[in-house]
Amino acid sequence: MASSTDTFELSGATAVQRTALEIVPDAADFEFFRPLFGYWADRRRDRVAPSRADIDPVDLPAALLPHLLLIDVERDPLDFRYRLAGTAADHIHGMRLRGVRVLDLEPEPFAKILQADLMRMAQDLEPQYLRHDFINREAVSRRFRVLRLPLSDDGERLDIVLVLAEFGALGR
Repeated sequence: MASSTDTFELSGATAVQRTALEIVPDAADFEFFRPLFGYWADRRRDRVAPSRADIDPVDLPAALLPHLLLIDVERDPLDFRYRLAGTAADHIHGMRLRGVRVLDLEPEPFAKILQADLMRMAQDLEPQYLRHDFINREAVSRRFRVLRLPLSDDGERLDIVLVLAEFGALGR
């Protein structure tokens, strides 16, 4: 995926720059994501995506677990709901995410962008690697990167999204 950037408003004063990044597994700045991506790719074998049964969090480095999320895909209508969220994700969102629909997240513009990304993944079953840059309510510059990986039981439709999020402050 070639890099592309778009901007959306979180509130009257804060804009978020969202950049789609190319997945380069050997890149130095991909180090945090490399163990999960390698694990996912290994479990995928010659399929478009591994199934949920192929993934066991026990096989992953313990340091990643607070940053892992699973998003269930619901059908009729297509919707997305958090099945599992690590403690870092719950903390950054200021709430427990388990059971929450993506469209019920705050702020609403973020929820809509995430929903659109997940709907695209439901169509193309392609991994997504993104960076978000913004200034939070405390006037701290923030950046987070997220890797979203599709899981599919039949190789044709998205069943679960496996997510690894890296949250970081850039300073005041």
